Amino acid sequence: MLKQFKKRGFGYLFWKVRKYAGYRIRGYYYLLFKFSNAKGLKVGGKVKVRRDNQANFTFGNSITLQNKVLLHCYTVGESHLKPLIKIGDYSNIKSGVIIKALSGSVEIGRNVAIGHNSEIIAENAGIKIGDNCRIAAEAFIITNNHNYNDPNKLIREQGRSHSEVVLGNDIWVGRRSIILPNVTIGDGAVIAAGSIVTKDVAPYSIVGGNPAKLIKIRGKE
Repeated sequence: MLKQFKKRGFGYLFWKVRKYAGYRIRGYYYLLFKFSNAKGLKVGGKVKVRRDNQANFTFGNSITLQNKVLLHCYTVGESHLKPLIKIGDYSNIKSGVIIKALSGSVEIGRNVAIGHNSEIIAENAGIKIGDNCRIAAEAFIITNNHNYNDPNKLIREQGRSHSEVVLGNDIWVGRRSIILPNVTIGDGAVIAAGSIVTKDVAPYSIVGGNPAKLIKIRGKE
């Protein structure tokens, strides 16, 4: 920061101070009125929280919600599942991320980074992301899918299925990857950029492609 100040002058210093102060002030507002169980929360501009009286937010300490993050947490249809969004300590939710718990749950572990413009949508099922995961920009994780088995009925009339998605610890999900319902990804796995994951991924596997297939096991030649 000192090098940048010497190069750019007081304008740069003013911008940094204003940005930091804005994150802190918005953080205090959200602590007072929305997330009373969190400490050290930093909140960017234009963050939106939409919830109903069934919603449950559980936030750890020192979480960052960057600009234009959108959190939806509410009940849909006739489901009896209570919506939940849980984010662990030191996690960083980057700009433009959308997290929706629609009669479902999104549970994010400690020290997780979720990249810009990613979407995590849990409807009538749960999404669990373990500790120390890195999810790159524009990733997409979802729990529901259309049913289409009957060719004699319109797809829109066949309803949807809902299944849990589980990511273990220390996983790296590459940019623009898609993780579909009923998938479990083991600890230490790597998902190559642009992959579509339709089946379980074993621990420490590197997978890629559409659909994602095994490339190699980490640590083995």
